[in-house]
Amino acid sequence: MMQILKVSLAIAGLSFSALTFAIAQTSEVKVPKLDKKISRESFLRDKLTDNTVAYMRIPTQFGMAFNLKNKASDKVMVNDVNERMMLHLKKVLQDPSLVNEALKQYISVPIDQLPFDLGQFTSFIYTGVDGPIEIMGTDSNKMLSPATQALIVIPVKYSSAQELDEARARIWKEDINLTNQNGFYSVPPTTSMYFDEKEKRLFIAIAQKAPSEDQLKKQISELKSTKEHRMYAYENQIDLTGQNLFAWADVTGSRDMVAMLAQKESPLAAEFFQNTEGLAFGVGTTINQQGQAKFITKTNTQKISVLKDFAKPLDFKTVGEPKYFSVLALPSKQTVVEALKKNHVLTDQDLQQLIAQSHETLSFNILDLLDIMGPQVVAYEDNTGSNFAIGIQNKTEFQKLIKNLEAKEGTTHTVYKGIHELKLKNPLLGLMQQLGNQQYTDDIENAIRDYALLQPNIVEIVSAIYGVRALDVNFYLYWNEEQNWIVFNTLPYALAERSKAKFSIPKWLEGQGIRSSGLILSYMGEIKGAEEAWYRDYVKFMRNNYDLLGQKFDPFSMPSPSSMKFNPTSRIGLHTAIDQEWVVVSLDYDISPFYGYSMLVGQSGIGLVGIMSSFALPAYQDYIKRTYVSEGMALATTAKLASTEYYATMGQWPSDNEEAGLADPQFITGQAVNGIAVTGGGQVYISYNYKVQDEGYLILQADPTGTGSVNWYCYQTNLDAKVLPTVCRNDVMFADEAYEYDDAAVEATEEAVE
Repeated sequence: MMQILKVSLAIAGLSFSALTFAIAQTSEVKVPKLDKKISRESFLRDKLTDNTVAYMRIPTQFGMAFNLKNKASDKVMVNDVNERMMLHLKKVLQDPSLVNEALKQYISVPIDQLPFDLGQFTSFIYTGVDGPIEIMGTDSNKMLSPATQALIVIPVKYSSAQELDEARARIWKEDINLTNQNGFYSVPPTTSMYFDEKEKRLFIAIAQKAPSEDQLKKQISELKSTKEHRMYAYENQIDLTGQNLFAWADVTGSRDMVAMLAQKESPLAAEFFQNTEGLAFGVGTTINQQGQAKFITKTNTQKISVLKDFAKPLDFKTVGEPKYFSVLALPSKQTVVEALKKNHVLTDQDLQQLIAQSHETLSFNILDLLDIMGPQVVAYEDNTGSNFAIGIQNKTEFQKLIKNLEAKEGTTHTVYKGIHELKLKNPLLGLMQQLGNQQYTDDIENAIRDYALLQPNIVEIVSAIYGVRALDVNFYLYWNEEQNWIVFNTLPYALAERSKAKFSIPKWLEGQGIRSSGLILSYMGEIKGAEEAWYRDYVKFMRNNYDLLGQKFDPFSMPSPSSMKFNPTSRIGLHTAIDQEWVVVSLDYDISPFYGYSMLVGQSGIGLVGIMSSFALPAYQDYIKRTYVSEGMALATTAKLASTEYYATMGQWPSDNEEAGLADPQFITGQAVNGIAVTGGGQVYISYNYKVQDEGYLILQADPTGTGSVNWYCYQTNLDAKVLPTVCRNDVMFADEAYEYDDAAVEATEEAVE
């Protein structure tokens, strides 16, 4: 059974790898028509039960390529020639013998020595899975915990459980002792599986105690269509297609414990968790056909001191549509001071020292600027060029600030046709002179040095190198005062054109599916030639896949870049917004900004290169063993979480699995894992079988930080360092180095596992 689960996880991982580039945002998405030749519809998303606390959807490789829509990739994916070539490649991948023959020259070990048939495995991943893999977590207490049950649904292209068994037998070269009982498979103590011939879907149930056949079938039959689940409030802001990558979790039941653990180390994080109901991440498509990835949390921001200032509207205009635009929201002075004090960054003494230094240098308290200016700062480029603007909350105090600056020696302030000019003597020149006087003692040498410093050519060279005019005699700043905004520039020309500013930024943002209210950080800009560059890499990637499979690829059969009529520039944006209910972080784009990297993992949805590279390693056996060791560490996650919860509640560590609320050690097993045991003292013992090392073990140790949280690290092992994950190698103590190694304790634990 664990082998079947491993295949499921492999499919999930490979599907996810093809999405690292495909990130998008949206609150209103345009649902594309599902191409049923490529992928089937999702099943669980509209059948979530009331006690569902988590949901995840992982699209297929081919399905993702056709379902994720953005301006550039959509042109390519819907092209008839490209679709035919994609489907041909998919057909080739359905022939395991052809795949194995093609891969022989790239694999460093004989294919027949692999523990499974690589061709069959590849074919199953790309053609056997027929739609998005879905995972639903349910809990009677409506909280994520070790008692949470998982239901995994995998749509496959098989008509019966017997066909599925035959496919499994073709993949694995050894008998995994999985008995088909009319489509039902029982693997005590935690897992049951059922293949529904009508749905052509594989249902895998994982719980503390494996459900019986009747229980699992009843659970499946009770899944009724409904779109009233709280998950939809999240998904509707990300992906309405029901096909793309999406993950959601309800944290209401566990937030108190998380907040308690985080309280001492990070009070602000604890405050955030305490007021958060759930979170989600996914990819989708914006209303104007941009790709977008979005992370959101449902949070009562008005109860969080550092966030309550930000749920404010943006009201700004530009002269024509901006080429780039960025926004930054400023918190209030009180919010900043409270946050710094709460996280022990700043004491009252430090604060008073900062204020004193500020008055001495600037003649005013620099923190007061947060109440004078803001709450938003924008930088943009429109028809007038590059500009900078900042909100003004207290004009009277701003005018006092300018008066204080005017009192400084070498500073003048004038107003001409409504445009203010502030001229400030460059303080850097005086500083350079002071430094120079420490090096030169001769008056003539000093005079020559000062004269050379003031030469215009020197100023231009420094400006060209550093991008700033640090050696100008004076610094100049110009600005307009416009209602609640002050628009700045280093020259007055753009400011003279501000009377033509009619283009509404809020409407512009909202037309692209970006909420304008509550923006605390936003950037939108342009990338030249990104669409064509992506397409050229895509064709090269397709050509390489054909080469790998021994197929003939004619680049002239693909549409030429010029015929695709790509846009010369592409938009890209990064946004963070806060309102009274939601915190949103998103990235949107016309074409993926990672298009070069995306070719390595499969923009077309075919990650064959990634599969092959993982096997084409000289140290293949070590790679396999590291995978098995990681399997043990993954299986130990539940034991670590249960031990941590017990420690947080009882003030001491559980002495064994029963006290931690876990199944007996011998029932927590894997392909290379004999068992997982809680052994007391904050330790978790992982026992491995011959696939890693006979009588191999790895001990994980808890380390309370003293602030309420717990770190876990690799404590002791008898495994070779080369098969350990990187995170283990620096901290772990090897058995031959452990002079206080307790043989009796390990033997007792091995007996418990056995």
